Amino acid sequence: MVMRRVAVVAIAVVALAGCGSGGSSGSSGSSGSPTPVTSVDSLNGKSFVSTSVKGHDLVSGTAITLQVTDGNLSLNGGCNTMNGAATISDGVLKFSGHPMQTMMACGDGKDAQDKWLLETFTTGVSPTLSGDVMTLTHDDLTILMGPASSTTSSK
Repeated sequence: MVMRRVAVVAIAVVALAGCGSGGSSGSSGSSGSPTPVTSVDSLNGKSFVSTSVKGHDLVSGTAITLQVTDGNLSLNGGCNTMNGAATISDGVLKFSGHPMQTMMACGDGKDAQDKWLLETFTTGVSPTLSGDVMTLTHDDLTILMGPASSTTSSK
């Protein structure tokens, strides 16, 4: 009887240890090691919304949304939407030409954010996936993105 209790406690300890927050991924909702995204096609039909941005301060109340449809990348940083063909080459996701963009005037902060977002995705970012979380990196910039629901709208 005592051995059975010890075994049950040992199993419980091992199971709880597996649920801990240890590890270096630091992102909730992810599983496994980050996997580099090597083709735009692997993102087809997926939509993401930023959950955190390090290396750039977003305008308060805004988020970055990203969607890939049939090889085209659609981005929104809280004001205008940018759409264009995208490529992933040498681990870098970027627009393959100059994207089309809506031209609303949203104020200095959001207009500057649109310019930064366009420059970022013209230069390119390195995408990785870990479960349903995508991480985009470039130099000191890290954007964590979770899945966007079909009802997610830009702010």
